[in-house]
Amino acid sequence: MNKVFLLAMAFLLSSCNEGQDVILKLSETIIFNTRYNKAVKMDAGDYNIKVSHDKKSQYLKFEVPREDEGPDFPDDVGPKRNRPYEIQFKYTDETQIPDDNGEFFISHLESGQLVDMMGKIETRLIKGELKREYEICETQKRRTGCYADRQGRVICGEHWEIVHGRREVEFLPITTIKTLEINLTYPNKNYESANLLLKESKISREYTYWGTCI
Repeated sequence: MNKVFLLAMAFLLSSCNEGQDVILKLSETIIFNTRYNKAVKMDAGDYNIKVSHDKKSQYLKFEVPREDEGPDFPDDVGPKRNRPYEIQFKYTDETQIPDDNGEFFISHLESGQLVDMMGKIETRLIKGELKREYEICETQKRRTGCYADRQGRVICGEHWEIVHGRREVEFLPITTIKTLEINLTYPNKNYESANLLLKESKISREYTYWGTCI
């Protein structure tokens, strides 16, 4: 019997990830409230940041690395001075961040920031042609092992051992392309003050046949 199995993937704005690298483009100065450093001012320009999503605590996070020639942030002292500047956009239960496709809006009234956030996530799947090849696999084989006890008697017994093998498989390669677009806008203005565009792709397999591991 054929098996159909699609490898599970979690990326982009998945919860508890390490953050994705992206360029945040500011068209004007924005003052952000940070977790450890109070308010910091970022002038117009491009910034290399990390963006991530904490579903459990309900916030999107921007991490701005500290660079020698970076923006003119306030000087910090103490053990936290080497941490990236952490900018959180908190949201309430009424706000839904889609996993695959859809738009979302986080108001400045709930985020703790001075700007509103508008976001859009799109997911596209591209299915390739059927392929057949061999994969590495694991299987169990019964082995017989012998040892000598203290009286010199040879005692033998059987046990199961995990061994590596290979199996023939058929699958369809699936390319998943996810795009995240975020715009930041001051509530009293009708144009965007900053934006970022994050695009990531990963390949998985939709199996139509698994052979026996030998």
